[in-house]
Amino acid sequence: MPEGGELPRTIEHLRRQTVKDKLEVLFVTSNPRVLTLDETLADDFCRVQVVDAGRIDSRAQAMAEGVRQASAPLVGFVGNHSYPNHDWAEKLIAAHESAWAGVGPAELNANPDSMISWSHFFMGHGRWIFPVENGVIDILPATSSVYKHPLLIDYGPELATMLERDGALPRDLKSKGYDLFLEPDAKVLHFNVSLADSFLRFRFWVGRAYGASRASREKWSPVRRALYIFGSPLIPLIHLRLILPWIRRCDREYQLLPRILPALVAGLFAHAAGEVVGYAAGMGTARQQILSFESDIDRHMTVHDREIKAGALSRNDVI
Repeated sequence: MPEGGELPRTIEHLRRQTVKDKLEVLFVTSNPRVLTLDETLADDFCRVQVVDAGRIDSRAQAMAEGVRQASAPLVGFVGNHSYPNHDWAEKLIAAHESAWAGVGPAELNANPDSMISWSHFFMGHGRWIFPVENGVIDILPATSSVYKHPLLIDYGPELATMLERDGALPRDLKSKGYDLFLEPDAKVLHFNVSLADSFLRFRFWVGRAYGASRASREKWSPVRRALYIFGSPLIPLIHLRLILPWIRRCDREYQLLPRILPALVAGLFAHAAGEVVGYAAGMGTARQQILSFESDIDRHMTVHDREIKAGALSRNDVI
């Protein structure tokens, strides 16, 4: 279910899938009348459907509506700035022959010339950056992962809440005895924000959405909210301790450290500031702001990176 615009690029990468004839493709939109699809899509995929979701305020809401309308036994989410390798679907479907609740791919940085891009990538995707070993994992990429459809449908009206950024879905699946699996043979090329101002604003809104969603879902008391607000100076340090090992694992460690640290630290403080506002004042317009970023990421990338993204279709593989 591609997000926002960019349908031609996203769909072309799906059209290159080795098992495209087994794929059901759903377009979730707030206005089906302005969505013009290539008539030949029906020849490539086993089913194509446009889903009218009404007003869309968040990615999670759109994802949940797509899940409800899907008919396949497995359901995945495709973003407009994450381009899957040609055998992405085949690898994830094969992994689902085991009892995993969800299976996700490894990710590669598609615009690696900027330290801002790398900072954005590690803050949001560090666990899954290639190279990484396969195995059980605590959380999967929000887009480009595939879940067993019945498990998501069972959440009913709570599904959109479970698909929010605070990790509610993996925690709940784990509490029910299910596991998630990372399959690095499936790979996705991910484009990242690379303008400084956009990066800091995006990290703030993500932090606010995370803090507000977590505090609301877990029904935090005013005292607990206050404790987390007063402890907020520790948030960047906690996240930095997680990210540094991911950087060391990456093949580019000697190219990134210490050059990445100024942008990374700035992003961590912006995220922490957002969390504090989320704990204190709730969600506000955070979901809409994030959706605006993700629907048109080109506006938040350098000219050089937009040119790289425009040429991404010339690649047969992501590596």
